Amino acid sequence: MGATFDPAGLYRLDAALGWVDQVGLSTAAIQAHAHALQTRFVAGLDGTGLSADRLVVPLEEWRRGNFLSFDLDEAEAWQQRLHQAGIVTDRRGRRLRFGFGIYQTAQEVDALLARLRQV
Repeated sequence: MGATFDPAGLYRLDAALGWVDQVGLSTAAIQAHAHALQTRFVAGLDGTGLSADRLVVPLEEWRRGNFLSFDLDEAEAWQQRLHQAGIVTDRRGRRLRFGFGIYQTAQEVDALLARLRQV
Protein backbone atom coordinates (compact mmCIF):
# COMPACT_ATOMS: atom_id res chain seq x y z
CA MET A 1 0.00 0.00 0.00
CA GLY A 2 3.03 2.25 -0.03
CA ALA A 3 3.27 2.94 3.69
CA THR A 4 3.87 1.28 7.03
CA PHE A 5 0.62 -0.04 8.47
CA ASP A 6 -0.42 1.62 11.76
CA PRO A 7 -2.28 -0.93 13.91
CA ALA A 8 -3.22 1.59 16.66
CA GLY A 9 -6.84 1.71 15.47
CA LEU A 10 -7.11 -2.06 15.77
CA TYR A 11 -5.90 -1.91 19.38
CA ARG A 12 -8.50 0.78 20.16
CA LEU A 13 -11.22 -1.28 18.49
CA ASP A 14 -10.21 -4.37 20.45
CA ALA A 15 -10.28 -2.42 23.72
CA ALA A 16 -13.68 -0.87 22.95
CA LEU A 17 -15.23 -4.17 21.90
CA GLY A 18 -13.77 -5.83 24.99
CA TRP A 19 -15.34 -3.15 27.19
CA VAL A 20 -18.73 -3.55 25.44
CA ASP A 21 -18.55 -7.30 26.05
CA GLN A 22 -17.38 -6.88 29.65
CA VAL A 23 -20.30 -4.61 30.62
CA GLY A 24 -22.81 -6.69 28.67
CA LEU A 25 -23.88 -4.13 26.11
CA SER A 26 -25.53 -5.04 22.84
CA THR A 27 -26.20 -3.07 19.70
CA ALA A 28 -29.90 -3.16 20.58
CA ALA A 29 -29.22 -1.67 24.03
CA ILE A 30 -27.01 1.05 22.54
CA GLN A 31 -29.67 1.92 19.97
CA ALA A 32 -32.42 1.97 22.62
CA HIS A 33 -30.36 4.35 24.76
CA ALA A 34 -29.64 6.69 21.83
CA HIS A 35 -33.29 6.66 20.76
CA ALA A 36 -34.44 7.46 24.31
CA LEU A 37 -32.08 10.47 24.33
CA GLN A 38 -33.40 11.55 20.93
CA THR A 39 -36.99 11.34 22.15
CA ARG A 40 -36.10 13.44 25.20
CA PHE A 41 -34.34 15.97 22.96
CA VAL A 42 -37.25 16.34 20.55
CA ALA A 43 -39.76 16.59 23.41
CA GLY A 44 -37.78 19.55 24.78
CA LEU A 45 -37.34 21.56 21.58
CA ASP A 46 -39.85 24.30 22.49
CA GLY A 47 -38.08 27.63 22.64
CA THR A 48 -34.95 26.45 20.82
CA GLY A 49 -35.82 27.52 17.28
CA LEU A 50 -35.78 23.90 16.11
CA SER A 51 -38.85 21.74 15.61
CA ALA A 52 -39.66 18.10 14.98
CA ASP A 53 -41.33 18.95 11.68
CA ARG A 54 -37.86 19.76 10.27
CA LEU A 55 -36.49 16.29 11.05
CA VAL A 56 -35.31 14.43 7.97
CA VAL A 57 -36.18 11.07 9.55
CA PRO A 58 -39.06 11.22 12.05
CA LEU A 59 -38.83 9.69 15.51
CA GLU A 60 -41.49 7.18 14.51
CA GLU A 61 -38.98 5.53 12.17
CA TRP A 62 -37.33 2.96 14.43
CA ARG A 63 -34.67 2.17 11.81
CA ARG A 64 -33.13 5.63 12.17
CA GLY A 65 -29.55 5.93 13.29
CA ASN A 66 -28.06 7.77 16.24
CA PHE A 67 -28.14 11.17 14.56
CA LEU A 68 -31.10 13.50 14.30
CA SER A 69 -30.88 15.59 11.15
CA PHE A 70 -32.80 18.82 10.73
CA ASP A 71 -33.37 20.17 7.22
CA LEU A 72 -32.71 23.91 7.52
CA ASP A 73 -32.17 26.61 4.92
CA GLU A 74 -29.81 28.30 7.36
CA ALA A 75 -27.99 25.16 8.57
CA GLU A 76 -24.54 26.69 8.16
CA ALA A 77 -25.45 29.75 10.25
CA TRP A 78 -27.01 27.48 12.87
CA GLN A 79 -23.84 25.42 13.07
CA GLN A 80 -21.68 28.51 13.46
CA ARG A 81 -23.85 29.91 16.29
CA LEU A 82 -23.90 26.55 18.04
CA HIS A 83 -20.14 26.19 17.72
CA GLN A 84 -19.68 29.61 19.32
CA ALA A 85 -21.89 28.40 22.20
CA GLY A 86 -19.75 25.27 22.64
CA ILE A 87 -22.24 22.90 21.00
CA VAL A 88 -20.66 20.47 18.55
CA THR A 89 -22.81 19.42 15.60
CA ASP A 90 -22.27 17.96 12.19
CA ARG A 91 -23.64 19.47 8.99
CA ARG A 92 -24.17 18.05 5.53
CA GLY A 93 -25.36 20.89 3.33
CA ARG A 94 -28.80 21.93 4.59
CA ARG A 95 -28.84 19.21 7.23
CA LEU A 96 -27.78 20.06 10.75
CA ARG A 97 -27.05 16.85 12.67
CA PHE A 98 -27.06 16.14 16.39
CA GLY A 99 -25.48 12.85 17.49
CA PHE A 100 -26.58 10.72 20.44
CA GLY A 101 -24.55 7.87 21.87
CA ILE A 102 -24.06 5.46 24.72
CA TYR A 103 -21.62 7.88 26.38
CA GLN A 104 -24.27 10.60 26.83
CA THR A 105 -26.85 11.00 29.57
CA ALA A 106 -30.36 12.40 29.91
CA GLN A 107 -28.92 15.19 32.05
CA GLU A 108 -26.58 16.15 29.22
CA VAL A 109 -29.53 16.30 26.81
CA ASP A 110 -31.31 18.62 29.26
CA ALA A 111 -28.19 20.80 29.47
CA LEU A 112 -28.00 20.88 25.66
CA LEU A 113 -31.63 21.99 25.44
CA ALA A 114 -31.04 24.73 28.02
CA ARG A 115 -28.02 25.97 26.09
CA LEU A 116 -29.95 25.88 22.80
CA ARG A 117 -32.58 28.18 24.31
CA GLN A 118 -29.83 30.72 25.02
CA VAL A 119 -28.35 30.68 21.50
